[in-house]
Amino acid sequence: SPPHRHILRRARTQVRAFFSHVAPAGGDENPRPGFDEWQRHPDRTKKTNLMILSHFVLQGLVKQK
Repeated sequence: SPPHRHILRRARTQVRAFFSHVAPAGGDENPRPGFDEWQRHPDRTKKTNLMILSHFVLQGLVKQK
């Protein structure tokens, strides 16, 4: 095992403990308009995935069936 691994583990634990006390409770309570919109429209994500796939097909990175 590499030297000082126990020091890195202790430092990582201290950082986690610090941020668990500093981080605010709860999540993003006020959604940002326009930023999280894509999550509410599954057809939009499907269209985006199709556009990405078609880009890779056009580039020849993915073979068509």
